[in-house]
Order: sequence, then structure tokens, then C-alpha cells
Amino acid sequence: MTPPRARWKRWVQVGLAALLAADLGLAVAKWRMNVAASQQQLEEQAMRLRAEVAAIRRNLSRAEEVRRKMPNIAGECDHFYGRQLLGPRQGYAALVANLGDIAQKAGLETSGLRFAQKGESHHGVTQVDATAVIEGNYDALVRFINGLEQSQNFYVLDSLSLDSITSGRVKLNIRLHTYFRT
Repeated sequence: MTPPRARWKRWVQVGLAALLAADLGLAVAKWRMNVAASQQQLEEQAMRLRAEVAAIRRNLSRAEEVRRKMPNIAGECDHFYGRQLLGPRQGYAALVANLGDIAQKAGLETSGLRFAQKGESHHGVTQVDATAVIEGNYDALVRFINGLEQSQNFYVLDSLSLDSITSGRVKLNIRLHTYFRT
């Protein structure tokens, strides 16, 4: 028979070995979980990077398409400038004549037509603001706005504000702008 002390020593050794084995098992399990988590993070990062690469490729494709179309766009801009914007020789007299013609065809009366050149020339054009008072019935006002849209010249209607209404006639203050080629 083994003395109780030796038996106790043996049980302590077995217990320590079991504790060490459990600790080693937990360490391996934790290491595997860390590896799995790290691998999942790497996979998620790879997916994000693939999405970024796809977005960059789409942007590059669009940029290449724009580059191919640039000569056509420049030609279209030149055509627009030449056809829709008044030149410096035509100037304000042509604007007065054109706006007067549109108003007359629409059946409107105009007054107080004023122009103001806005700022300096940029990109070969100068903005010109125009204000006027127009008066007529509703149908004539609609025809006037349609005439601006259909005009050979380029106009942007900034605002219409009601001045007065008398006997079916509407009086409006209008503000629009156009551009001169410089």
C-alpha cells in the first residue's frame, strides 16, 4: 500500500495534468476561433475591395466614354453657341427686336424692358439679365412663354411675378437671362 502522502501527490499530479490538458484544449479552441474570425474579416475586406474595384472600373469606363465623345461635345457646344447665342455685333438691338416679336405674336403688350450685363465674360459668353412688364390675357402669356422656348435665341426664364389683374388682363413682371458670345 502506498502511503497517503504518495497517493495525495499522485492525485495532485493527475489533477494538474487534467487542468493542464483542459487549459491546452481551451487555448487551441481560442486560437481556432481567432483564426476563423481573422479569416472572416479578411473575406469581408476582400469583398469590400472587390466592390471598390468594380466601382472604379465602372467610373473608368464612363470616363473613357466621355473622352471618346469629347470632340463631338465640343462641336455641339460650338454649334449651340453659334446658333443660339447672339454675337457681339447683334447685341441688345437684336434682343429687343426678338423679345418684341415674341410678345407681339403672343398678343401681349410690353413695357419697361431693361437689360443688365452680369459680370465678366466666362468661357466665351457673357450673361445678360432682362426685366420687363408684360400684360395680356392668360392665353397670350402662355403663348409668350412658349415663344421664348421656341425662340432661335437661348433664354432662361428666371421668374414671373404678378403685378395686377384687371378685367381679365394679367400684368406680370418677368425676369429672364440670355447670353452673348464674346
